[in-house]
Amino acid sequence: MKQIIDRTVRRQVRREVLWNGNVESPLWTIFTDRQHMVRWAWSTHARKMPRSRLSPPCILH
Repeated sequence: MKQIIDRTVRRQVRREVLWNGNVESPLWTIFTDRQHMVRWAWSTHARKMPRSRLSPPCILH
């Protein structure tokens, strides 16, 4: 999560062009846009957490 938040904030502050002239939306849209990248990452992370904590550790030989 830290990675996506850092990247989003950096791109927004620097107004970096992402693709085809697009730039990050204002930071307050995290609260209003249901499809904002940070919100998507948070909800995806929350869904995957229980699975990863319950799965047995991988043993490499």
